[in-house]
Amino acid sequence: MEDNKKEEKKISPAKRVLAIIAVVLIIAVYIVGLVFAIMGKGYAIPVVMTSMLVAAYIAVYFHLGQVLVRLLKGKNKKNEDGDDLNG
Repeated sequence: MEDNKKEEKKISPAKRVLAIIAVVLIIAVYIVGLVFAIMGKGYAIPVVMTSMLVAAYIAVYFHLGQVLVRLLKGKNKKNEDGDDLNG
């Protein structure tokens, strides 16, 4: 039981804040789309489609940001160890 607690990775506060921001943005975008869909005006379909695309873009951009941070951290660790990145 105690071994599981030691093996858990600690999430940095910055990652937690970014995750909360991403979730809030995605929820807000869906709520805007839902409100316009309920209003039923002529522009409701483009707004709903746009909100779905924006939600997907937000998720993709946050994922790409995490990948970029992992790559940069890996290169920084190699530089600190004295390895030459150029060859």
